[in-house]
Amino acid sequence: MLPHTKIVELFRSRGIKVTPQRVAVYSALTGLKHPCPEDVIGKVKETFPAISTATIYNSLDFLVQKNLIRKVNTADNRMCFDWDMSEHYHIYCADSRKILDFRDEELTRMIREYIGKKCISGFELTDIQLQLVGYMK
Repeated sequence: MLPHTKIVELFRSRGIKVTPQRVAVYSALTGLKHPCPEDVIGKVKETFPAISTATIYNSLDFLVQKNLIRKVNTADNRMCFDWDMSEHYHIYCADSRKILDFRDEELTRMIREYIGKKCISGFELTDIQLQLVGYMK
Protein backbone atom coordinates (compact mmCIF):
# COMPACT_ATOMS: atom_id res chain seq x y z
CA MET A 1 0.00 0.00 0.00
CA LEU A 2 1.14 3.49 -0.82
CA PRO A 3 1.65 5.66 2.28
CA HIS A 4 -0.96 8.34 2.98
CA THR A 5 1.60 11.13 2.49
CA LYS A 6 2.53 9.85 -0.99
CA ILE A 7 -1.13 9.74 -2.02
CA VAL A 8 -1.71 13.28 -0.78
CA GLU A 9 1.43 14.41 -2.63
CA LEU A 10 0.25 12.68 -5.83
CA PHE A 11 -3.21 14.24 -5.65
CA ARG A 12 -1.81 17.72 -5.02
CA SER A 13 0.68 17.38 -7.88
CA ARG A 14 -2.29 16.72 -10.19
CA GLY A 15 -4.41 19.53 -8.75
CA ILE A 16 -6.88 17.06 -7.24
CA LYS A 17 -8.76 18.00 -4.09
CA VAL A 18 -7.63 15.72 -1.26
CA THR A 19 -10.57 14.13 0.55
CA PRO A 20 -10.46 11.31 3.09
CA GLN A 21 -12.72 9.22 0.85
CA ARG A 22 -10.51 9.57 -2.25
CA VAL A 23 -7.39 8.84 -0.24
CA ALA A 24 -9.04 5.75 1.29
CA VAL A 25 -10.11 4.42 -2.12
CA TYR A 26 -6.73 5.06 -3.76
CA SER A 27 -4.93 3.55 -0.78
CA ALA A 28 -7.10 0.42 -1.00
CA LEU A 29 -6.35 0.13 -4.73
CA THR A 30 -2.60 0.26 -4.14
CA GLY A 31 -2.89 -2.64 -1.70
CA LEU A 32 -4.74 -4.88 -4.16
CA LYS A 33 -3.87 -6.37 -7.56
CA HIS A 34 -6.41 -5.59 -10.27
CA PRO A 35 -9.39 -5.49 -7.90
CA CYS A 36 -13.03 -5.47 -8.93
CA PRO A 37 -15.25 -2.81 -7.29
CA GLU A 38 -16.44 -5.26 -4.63
CA ASP A 39 -12.82 -5.91 -3.58
CA VAL A 40 -12.20 -2.18 -3.26
CA ILE A 41 -15.41 -1.69 -1.27
CA GLY A 42 -14.44 -4.45 1.16
CA LYS A 43 -10.93 -3.08 1.63
CA VAL A 44 -12.06 0.52 2.12
CA LYS A 45 -14.74 -0.46 4.63
CA GLU A 46 -12.10 -2.19 6.78
CA THR A 47 -10.66 1.21 7.68
CA PHE A 48 -13.54 3.52 6.76
CA PRO A 49 -16.72 1.60 7.75
CA ALA A 50 -19.08 4.58 7.44
CA ILE A 51 -18.26 5.28 3.79
CA SER A 52 -21.10 4.60 1.38
CA THR A 53 -20.81 2.27 -1.58
CA ALA A 54 -21.91 5.14 -3.85
CA THR A 55 -19.02 7.29 -2.59
CA ILE A 56 -16.57 4.50 -3.38
CA TYR A 57 -17.97 4.07 -6.90
CA ASN A 58 -17.91 7.85 -7.43
CA SER A 59 -14.31 8.00 -6.22
CA LEU A 60 -13.32 5.18 -8.59
CA ASP A 61 -14.95 6.98 -11.52
CA PHE A 62 -13.27 10.24 -10.53
CA LEU A 63 -9.83 8.59 -10.30
CA VAL A 64 -10.34 7.05 -13.77
CA GLN A 65 -11.31 10.47 -15.20
CA LYS A 66 -8.17 12.01 -13.67
CA ASN A 67 -5.97 9.24 -15.17
CA LEU A 68 -4.77 8.03 -11.79
CA ILE A 69 -6.22 4.56 -12.36
CA ARG A 70 -7.57 2.69 -15.36
CA LYS A 71 -10.39 0.28 -15.91
CA VAL A 72 -9.49 -3.21 -17.03
CA ASN A 73 -12.37 -5.14 -18.56
CA THR A 74 -11.82 -8.88 -18.50
CA ALA A 75 -12.73 -11.45 -21.12
CA ASP A 76 -15.63 -12.59 -18.92
CA ASN A 77 -16.94 -9.01 -18.79
CA ARG A 78 -15.84 -8.13 -15.25
CA MET A 79 -14.59 -4.65 -14.58
CA CYS A 80 -11.40 -4.36 -12.55
CA PHE A 81 -9.05 -1.48 -11.80
CA ASP A 82 -5.32 -0.95 -12.11
CA TRP A 83 -3.43 1.82 -10.35
CA ASP A 84 -0.18 1.01 -12.17
CA MET A 85 -0.30 3.55 -14.97
CA SER A 86 3.05 2.59 -16.48
CA GLU A 87 2.92 1.11 -19.97
CA HIS A 88 2.15 -2.57 -19.62
CA TYR A 89 -0.29 -5.22 -20.79
CA HIS A 90 -2.43 -7.79 -19.03
CA ILE A 91 -2.55 -11.56 -19.10
CA TYR A 92 -5.95 -12.92 -18.12
CA CYS A 93 -6.30 -16.51 -16.95
CA ALA A 94 -9.77 -17.76 -17.90
CA ASP A 95 -9.69 -20.49 -15.22
CA SER A 96 -8.60 -18.51 -12.17
CA ARG A 97 -9.88 -15.14 -13.45
CA LYS A 98 -6.59 -13.58 -12.35
CA ILE A 99 -4.98 -10.69 -14.15
CA LEU A 100 -1.21 -10.51 -14.35
CA ASP A 101 0.93 -7.62 -15.56
CA PHE A 102 3.07 -8.19 -18.64
CA ARG A 103 5.74 -5.74 -19.76
CA ASP A 104 7.40 -5.98 -23.17
CA GLU A 105 9.14 -2.96 -24.66
CA GLU A 106 9.74 -4.78 -27.96
CA LEU A 107 6.01 -5.49 -28.38
CA THR A 108 5.18 -1.87 -27.57
CA ARG A 109 7.69 -0.64 -30.14
CA MET A 110 6.33 -3.05 -32.78
CA ILE A 111 2.72 -1.95 -32.20
CA ARG A 112 3.61 1.74 -32.33
CA GLU A 113 5.64 1.28 -35.52
CA TYR A 114 2.93 -0.83 -37.16
CA ILE A 115 0.18 1.69 -36.37
CA GLY A 116 2.47 4.54 -37.47
CA LYS A 117 2.98 2.89 -40.87
CA LYS A 118 -0.74 2.35 -41.43
CA CYS A 119 -1.37 6.11 -41.63
CA ILE A 120 -4.87 5.86 -40.22
CA SER A 121 -6.41 9.20 -41.18
CA GLY A 122 -7.03 11.46 -38.19
CA PHE A 123 -5.81 8.89 -35.64
CA GLU A 124 -3.11 9.54 -33.07
CA LEU A 125 -2.11 6.59 -30.87
CA THR A 126 -1.97 7.70 -27.23
CA ASP A 127 -2.27 4.43 -25.33
CA ILE A 128 -2.11 0.70 -25.95
CA GLN A 129 -4.33 -1.55 -23.89
CA LEU A 130 -3.78 -5.18 -24.66
CA GLN A 131 -5.13 -8.22 -22.84
CA LEU A 132 -3.89 -11.72 -23.58
CA VAL A 133 -6.45 -14.37 -22.65
CA GLY A 134 -5.59 -17.97 -21.96
CA TYR A 135 -4.92 -20.58 -19.30
CA MET A 136 -2.04 -20.81 -16.83
CA LYS A 137 -0.43 -24.26 -16.76
